[in-house]
Amino acid sequence: MHAVETIDGPGAIVWMRQVIERLSSAPPGGFDRRALSVAGIDLELVFDDTAMADDYCDILCHTAQSGPPSTHIFVLSRPDLIGLALPDLDQATCSPDQFQALAGAAGLRAAYPFQAQTWKFFDTARHIGVQLTASRAALPLWDATAPLRHHFHWMLDARSQRLVHAATLGHEGRGVVLFGAGGAGKSGTTLAGLSVGLKTVGDDYVALAMADACMAHPLFRVVKQDRSGLDRHPALREQTAHMDENWRGKVMFDPSDFYPDPFADQLRIGAVVLPHIAHAEHPLLRPAKAREAMLALMTSNLHQFPAEPETGMAFYARLLAKIPCFHLDLCGEARKNGLLLKRFIAAGFPQAGLRYDEALSDPIRSSRSNGRV
Repeated sequence: MHAVETIDGPGAIVWMRQVIERLSSAPPGGFDRRALSVAGIDLELVFDDTAMADDYCDILCHTAQSGPPSTHIFVLSRPDLIGLALPDLDQATCSPDQFQALAGAAGLRAAYPFQAQTWKFFDTARHIGVQLTASRAALPLWDATAPLRHHFHWMLDARSQRLVHAATLGHEGRGVVLFGAGGAGKSGTTLAGLSVGLKTVGDDYVALAMADACMAHPLFRVVKQDRSGLDRHPALREQTAHMDENWRGKVMFDPSDFYPDPFADQLRIGAVVLPHIAHAEHPLLRPAKAREAMLALMTSNLHQFPAEPETGMAFYARLLAKIPCFHLDLCGEARKNGLLLKRFIAAGFPQAGLRYDEALSDPIRSSRSNGRV
């Protein structure tokens, strides 16, 4: 086994540049290349592991490309096969702030390599990204649910968009974005909406763009829910009983396996919703202040990428200046929560909020086919 080289900050920049040059000029053979479009970005993903390529492409919410790929990302977990040795950064001589300053000056976005033998970086001018690890096992656990999260953050940021930790629900192209800390009820609310025919563009991470309107686009085809949350959906609980739990004790699944056509191509966001497990008899949507929404955002969205400059505050301030905010007091019956949100969206996001009443419980698109929920 060869000793791992330790490099300083300037050496890391030189090494990352060398890797980009080597990979960009590598012959096409020997790699598994996948062309796809995610959140409007035409990508070529280049893998050295076909199983990993299959897993990533299964999780990514992608469509056919509209043209040649504008961005190339190399996802490599066996660098020795192409003669690349992974160094470690001398963190004693290169702090996160110093590393980011050096990377920015060199035209790179890069994740500070807190974890040994794991490098992620992106050339902002050439639109070439690299994820390079000694093995797939070296990747963080969240990679199984949000692969290439850093790279999507960098690519979206270059387009004045944002990778957002949030859930979404919508109907006929319009919808809401749900913010809150872990355990606030975002995933449970997403499932409640799907159970009454609403659509989503994501339960965990979505791409948000703000121009004339706020538009949300899907990134990952995954919903995560713990067993207690699944208990509120008996049919879904039975259909997912055989599935393993992830490192956070949640079941991870593609909602397309259980709900008909659950993903929207995009949603025009008309309201920010802050779910809260209130154990109420009936759910209630009531107005919230923008500062309350910002506090909910900060717990789950700011500082997602340690050691990188934080640009989210300005983005979220613009979002909250454009869109009204509401508290959602959840009850214990998932269907009621979903019906209230469906009526709220259909009514055009009334500023006074909306109270649940039994008139909302009229049967709606309750039939399911192919054994689905």
